[in-house]
Amino acid sequence: MWTQTVRTFKTDINKSWEKELFLSTMYPPSKTVEWIDTDIPSNKQDNRQVFYTFNDYGFRSDEFLNNSEINILTNGCSITVGVGVDQQHAWPFVLKKLIEQTGTTVSIWNLALSGASSDYVVRSTYKVIDILNPNFVFVHWPPATRLEAPGDYPHQLDQTFVTSEKFPKTFVNDQWLDQYLMQKNINFLKEICKNSYFADNPLGPIPQELQTIFYADSMARDGQHPGEQWHKGVAEYFFSIFLDKYKCS
Repeated sequence: MWTQTVRTFKTDINKSWEKELFLSTMYPPSKTVEWIDTDIPSNKQDNRQVFYTFNDYGFRSDEFLNNSEINILTNGCSITVGVGVDQQHAWPFVLKKLIEQTGTTVSIWNLALSGASSDYVVRSTYKVIDILNPNFVFVHWPPATRLEAPGDYPHQLDQTFVTSEKFPKTFVNDQWLDQYLMQKNINFLKEICKNSYFADNPLGPIPQELQTIFYADSMARDGQHPGEQWHKGVAEYFFSIFLDKYKCS
């Protein structure tokens, strides 16, 4: 028996982005476009039709004010944006379709941005979790070798790959990247979710991170990101977690 989630915004969602250093408006709000990032005409591998529709805040996401029986916050980098595949084939929205087939309504609040690091994932989730009050937080983690660093503009952070040319040897070390940086962010996100249980939400947000490696078995239109079959596999992985927690009658 599904319970309708009652959400009360403690803060206007606009305020959650006021001090955001990594621009959250990299995509045009409330618009639909055909080309973004690496998915541009010069890179296209075939004639697949791909369109990107962005919500009022410039995310490839359902509107944040949409409220359903199950509300899922997803996060990650360009892979979770679904660069190179149509929205219906990106894993957050494949997951939405799978859950809808159980007879419940679903909203996907996708905070993913191209080039995002695990630092961005944790910080952006922290900034909105008490506002959106999701039932689930599902993350496909960006590469461990990508982190935030001071940008060219004052008070601006860039998401950048760790390279020996840019960073001291300590930062390039795999042990630091994988065992410290990534694990720190994974554990931090778990604690954020654990401490964000809401009295008016009998389900509560449940943190799950994708620790299983999915190798690209298909390619997107741009030839650089995984394709539809890969997204389907990731969505099915998260769907199995969903079913394990909430058995459908």
